[in-house]
Amino acid sequence: MSRTTLMDIVQSILNLRIEKNTSEEMWEMLQNRYINELTKCTDSDELRQILSLNLDKLMDLPIDVVIQTYEKYLTYERDARTIRSYATYLLLFGPDWDEYAQTLLNEIDEHSH
Repeated sequence: MSRTTLMDIVQSILNLRIEKNTSEEMWEMLQNRYINELTKCTDSDELRQILSLNLDKLMDLPIDVVIQTYEKYLTYERDARTIRSYATYLLLFGPDWDEYAQTLLNEIDEHSH
């Protein structure tokens, strides 16, 4: 039996967004399953594939899922484009995230000089 990929779980989450009357328990179960698989993931390409869907801009995934996906990806690769995209995403959520987003943007600036 093949393992369930992170993308499989993302597709399940997206399908639930289309359906009406989805229970809170179902949302939580899928999010927990995703986070559990994310902790095991060692494939930066799989993470890049999820981030390339631009789900952060479409706001189709729960905030926690997007943040943890970015954080996991950045443990493997810290390219300026991804860092900028992540910082921009964080800035959408108010002052609690502003300082960390600015730290990420400063990291890009430091490496560009």
